Amino acid sequence: MSVRRGLAVALAATLSLGIVGSPAAHAAKPAAQGWWRSSLNVLGIDLTALLDPSTVDVPADGLLVAGSTTAGQPEAIAAVAYTVQGTVAGPLRLVPHAATATVPGSGAMACPLDNPTFKPAQGGLIENAPKYDCLGAVTAKVDSDGAYVFDVSTLVRGDAVAVAILPTTQTSRIVFASPGDDSLLVKAEAPAPAPPSATADAATGSFGDAALSPPLPGAVLGNETAAPGPAAEAAPTASITAPTAVAPIGATAPTPGRGSAGRAFLFLAIAAAIGVAWVVAGRPRRRSAAP
Repeated sequence: MSVRRGLAVALAATLSLGIVGSPAAHAAKPAAQGWWRSSLNVLGIDLTALLDPSTVDVPADGLLVAGSTTAGQPEAIAAVAYTVQGTVAGPLRLVPHAATATVPGSGAMACPLDNPTFKPAQGGLIENAPKYDCLGAVTAKVDSDGAYVFDVSTLVRGDAVAVAILPTTQTSRIVFASPGDDSLLVKAEAPAPAPPSATADAATGSFGDAALSPPLPGAVLGNETAAPGPAAEAAPTASITAPTAVAPIGATAPTPGRGSAGRAFLFLAIAAAIGVAWVVAGRPRRRSAAP
């Protein structure tokens, strides 16, 4: 791997970890909300408002949760649904509305809805309220600000948090203000980082080991030769003439006849040496005189 490709991969990984890999949590508001109450019908006329005038303190887009003298049959329930693209980063936080007939010490719990999609209503009939299952329900805690805090991290279903808010006692009555935009914190899920090679190529074009410029016609690439382009094929073929031998700079041309004279002189010297040797070898040895 070239140095440039390595730098590109490191940069892409840093961006993926630093920007994409750590998305910040953001507040979410309900995609749907509402509350429903039990009714008292006489000859098809709903007399609930006349018999329970305390429901008039519920503000617009507020929520009412109330128990009743009949166990298991609340007087009023509420529901909220949030779309979660990622993970829940904090609890569901519902704040009681000020100056309402909320009973101190009231308790509430959250139960997952059977269907996260429901038709919102303000004081609708409890028969039309969304269905829920309290298996795995979570009980709210009241914080120092008086807000009801629900840990709904275990109540995520698919990409939604949709729960019914129910009273925990027969005497509980809570009038919640409209859930704020920060009533639930959600952390978006980071997308899967692209492969380093693909990221580097997408960010910079290409940081591979290949040359940045296209090969010239006829250039050798590995064991293959690049085919010449149309311009090279159309160009006329120039005639090739064998180059004339040129003597190296500083060399001197031999003088004609100098080689023949040298050979003749050498031949005469050898002949003279042979003649001298023959004369010396043929002379008779001098005999020494007798005593």
